[in-house]
Amino acid sequence: MQKDKTYLFWSKTRFINLLKHKFLALICLVCALYNTNAYGQSNERDSLILLLNRNEKGDSIRVNRLIQLSFIYDGINIDSARQLAIEAKTISEEIGYTKGLGSAYSCIGNVHYFKREFDEAISAYSTAIEIRSNINDLNGEAGARQNLAGVYSSLGQIDYATEELLKVRDIFIMLKDTADLAGVLNDIGYNQSNQNQHSAAYQNFQAAYQLIKGTNNKSEGIILTNLATLFLKTKNYNYATYCADEGLLLFDKAEFIRGKGVIEGILGNIYIIQEKFEEAEHHYKQALEYAEFTGDKIGMSRRLNNLGVLYYKIGDDEKSLNCLRQTVAITKNSYANLDYAFGLGNMGGLYLDLGDIDSAIYSGLTSLEMQRLLGDTIGNLGTNQMLSKSYEAKGDYVKALHYKKTAEIAKDSLMSIEKMKIIKEMEVEYETRRIEKENELLSIKNNLVKTDLEKSKLLIWYSSIGLILIIILILFYFQFRKNNLKRKAVEFEQMALRAQMNPHFIFNSLNSIQRLYIEQKMDEASDYMADFSQLLRTILDNSSKHSITLKEELKHLDLYCEIEQLRTGGMLAIKYEIDSDIDINSIKISPMIIQPFVENSIWHGIVPTKKKGTITIKIKSLKNDQIEITIEDNGVGWKNTKQTTHNSKGIELIEKRIGSKIAVKNLLPGTSVTFKTKKL
Repeated sequence: MQKDKTYLFWSKTRFINLLKHKFLALICLVCALYNTNAYGQSNERDSLILLLNRNEKGDSIRVNRLIQLSFIYDGINIDSARQLAIEAKTISEEIGYTKGLGSAYSCIGNVHYFKREFDEAISAYSTAIEIRSNINDLNGEAGARQNLAGVYSSLGQIDYATEELLKVRDIFIMLKDTADLAGVLNDIGYNQSNQNQHSAAYQNFQAAYQLIKGTNNKSEGIILTNLATLFLKTKNYNYATYCADEGLLLFDKAEFIRGKGVIEGILGNIYIIQEKFEEAEHHYKQALEYAEFTGDKIGMSRRLNNLGVLYYKIGDDEKSLNCLRQTVAITKNSYANLDYAFGLGNMGGLYLDLGDIDSAIYSGLTSLEMQRLLGDTIGNLGTNQMLSKSYEAKGDYVKALHYKKTAEIAKDSLMSIEKMKIIKEMEVEYETRRIEKENELLSIKNNLVKTDLEKSKLLIWYSSIGLILIIILILFYFQFRKNNLKRKAVEFEQMALRAQMNPHFIFNSLNSIQRLYIEQKMDEASDYMADFSQLLRTILDNSSKHSITLKEELKHLDLYCEIEQLRTGGMLAIKYEIDSDIDINSIKISPMIIQPFVENSIWHGIVPTKKKGTITIKIKSLKNDQIEITIEDNGVGWKNTKQTTHNSKGIELIEKRIGSKIAVKNLLPGTSVTFKTKKL
């Protein structure tokens, strides 16, 4: 059967226009999430899942892990990403974790975005922006605004998208964030590409790629995807293929399934334009598999539509019709009205070739109504041409003439649009050349300034020598001051260690040992003496060390508590609460900084109660290589004893050792002491 090459889609011109109006919306989907941290590595995903299974407690740590995992699943499994984001939102609301709530809404927005639920995505991102702005989280606000710009771009609301991107750009300039600035340049380049400002788009994509190159596989792949699309639009097929192949490798490393599907679709488009149908079929089928795997129904409909076109071109009408029917079935009664109209128009053209005139007319009229509502001039032209031929074949020449005239009007309108685009491109080209001329003039001025600078070179030379001498003197001064501070720090540390091994403790311990011998409790006395001597040896050994492992510190603490347990007649119960991500074998801290507070808890907190008490030692990991240590008891409270002066002096010594303040808080009952110290 002879194919009718006049129908809109089957021409190469129509195919390129398809890329402008359809396929790029999917690229925008990927670009909008460019600023999302790339957590797509499988080992990280497995590690996060393991950590989540270990920690079922609804706290901020679980929220953060849920959010990280949701970001990973964005490009792999949308349903899993949604469940993780909702759980993170629920926990954040329950515990009042505002930052986590903002991140959870961003994740929810991502899920809606990938599912093309644009109204819901706008609502979620707007909420995330409001939350992050209220807590002055500039990075989080920038990410949410960038995602919101992606939604507006997909809806064709370029002005709104640009407005959001400019706000993002200003934030990253304020933060001096080069990496995220690359993401904004990428998004701006996308908008320029969509408006046929090809030269400006290329410059922004290149600038973004140079900023991010070698740092993030997923982000690099996204920029290469946009470059491949740009080269395809401008008919630079070799460059388009190269960028697509490189992007595919990067997405494969990042395990970004959705991105791989997008690039496979681009490769299929490149090969079908070049009439390399076997290669095109292979890539379209691969893209369809990725879309099915991620549940991307719109991606499935577009790949099926591509395959329908391909089979039409090679003369396999049965396969073509089957693919087009699936396209229409997927997009019917959905928000993807343009895809639905496009699939119906293609199916109408195929029905016309097959001689099923009534089906061709029905498909064409339905498609035409949708195209009118959406303002699709290109689709309107092709559908009117197809309807004109269908009515002519049916013998209804009045309607055939009507649709032919309507097609001519659409053609004239399309030509006007194309002319306006050409004029706009010429304006951009003129502006680019004007800027280049200004740069040339600026270069000449710079050369003149350089000549003037040569004249003052001698003066700068002498000034530099003087400045160097001043800097040397300043360095000597600061080095002297640093050495002096080190000497004082050593003195404070020795004072603190001597204070910890105080005569009062030694005297009482020896009295306890003597009493046990007098009472003929030889075994207990021997155990007591062994523990006491080991404790003294540990204290003396640690006094010469700058740092010890957390495990050694806790071992020393256990030894001390065993002695005090004997002295107090078993009044103590010691509990430890240590975060699961703290490795006590590798973390190092200053020696003997916990014991003084435990001693205070025993003798000024629990012993005065004359009943058994509990001391809880909590250790948490913080950012910036710090840990937080809390010692809590259920005694009478330090401030209710006569040792406040002694306590204050001990606290002051330890504060000077660790370089941070110690917070003492009265509980009901008992006392809580909290301080932070660096991991050494």
